[in-house]
Amino acid sequence: MKEYGEKVRAKISSKIRSEGGIALIFVVLLAAIGAVLLSIFYLGYQQHLKNSRRLFDEVTVDTAERVAKETYILDIRSGGITYYYNDIHRTVTDAAEYDGKIDISGYGRSYASENEHEETGAVGIPNKGKDGGAQILAVCVESDGTIHSRWQGAWLTAEDYELMTPEERKRLTTAQKKQIDASLIYQDAGGQASGSEQQESSEAQAQPQTETQAQTETQAHTELQAAS
Repeated sequence: MKEYGEKVRAKISSKIRSEGGIALIFVVLLAAIGAVLLSIFYLGYQQHLKNSRRLFDEVTVDTAERVAKETYILDIRSGGITYYYNDIHRTVTDAAEYDGKIDISGYGRSYASENEHEETGAVGIPNKGKDGGAQILAVCVESDGTIHSRWQGAWLTAEDYELMTPEERKRLTTAQKKQIDASLIYQDAGGQASGSEQQESSEAQAQPQTETQAQTETQAHTELQAAS
């Protein structure tokens, strides 16, 4: 009788261990499936955000170009012009009216990797994150009806100059050229021009350059001076 009881207990223990192993495998499988589903959901959500940002910027560019073209026609312009688009008021302003910082709130949403091939319809970076935040649109309307749009910040920089068309470069005012020039000198010093720091650099342009500054001018700087 004692031996029979031990056999029964042994069978029960074996069954419990077997069922416990199956249960553990089941739990591990459920966890793995959950992790895969969560990963798929996360990637899908990130893609949704990316598509939403890009769609917003695409619509903004289309609207900006339409408003710029309508304004150009109403103003009866004879030559090309560069406008800055205000997304809040849905209006454009002649870029030549800005001698300093552009007081238009940024609205670009897509990041650099999301506009590598001008997916938004404009060149440049719509949103530079912590390195510059949301950008605005500069829309160029030429006399032949050609429209070219690019993203830029509140201050003109050498990067903006590189994205400009030859026609837009010709329209740069003296103040705008000084802004670009100031950004080049600031970058040569190892920084990134923005905000009040670039304003100080722009004001410093009125003073003679040092020998070191003259030696560190870039090719864009040379082109800018030649265009003057």
